[in-house]
Amino acid sequence: MNNILRSVQCFTLASVLALLIPVGAYADSDRLAIGGRFNALAADGEPANDMLGVGIYGYYRLKENWFVGVALDASDFDFERPHKVLNIIPVMTIDADASSTSVSAWIERRYERPGKRLDWFWGAGLGFSSIDVDDVTGPVAGGGTFNIKTDVDTETVLLGSIGYRYPFANNQWSWQGALRIEQHLADWEVFDRVSGRVDSIDDYTVKGIHFGIERSF
Repeated sequence: MNNILRSVQCFTLASVLALLIPVGAYADSDRLAIGGRFNALAADGEPANDMLGVGIYGYYRLKENWFVGVALDASDFDFERPHKVLNIIPVMTIDADASSTSVSAWIERRYERPGKRLDWFWGAGLGFSSIDVDDVTGPVAGGGTFNIKTDVDTETVLLGSIGYRYPFANNQWSWQGALRIEQHLADWEVFDRVSGRVDSIDDYTVKGIHFGIERSF
């Protein structure tokens, strides 16, 4: 719940700051855009379930309906049951706190319709994610304890999205929402300092949505 509240607060702050930018500071064009977004993503439980966060992003129009986008995103999540990876049976389930910082770039195709409220788009690209996982300790059923450390190499992320934009304020502002899918090429090494057990987690898929607000200029 704390992660959800923190993510919503950060997204709200980013939106308010964007709205405070003077309209007169921008030319009447849409070659460039900057914005903030709230991300609600989820994996299948290994290594995580919900992965909530916020990000900032920008676009540059290459030609007509083709754009290139870049983003910096951060999220907090739980590494679900690290002890299960090592076949350790704990007295109680304990998750490890984790956080990620990601940079990404993609090509986007928009289907802009003059006079219509919704513009559809799709995008595909590549990103890199740096992940930190806290150590976790606890009692083992039958006696003893575990002390698990997780090392994560930088992940390469293949990105895909499809969504919509809702322009307003003379097309100077837009809301957007999108369905996203990410394939994380990963290498997580999970190690228990007490028993010496070690195992790994490899590639996993993340799916979800994001909502953003952006300013064109």
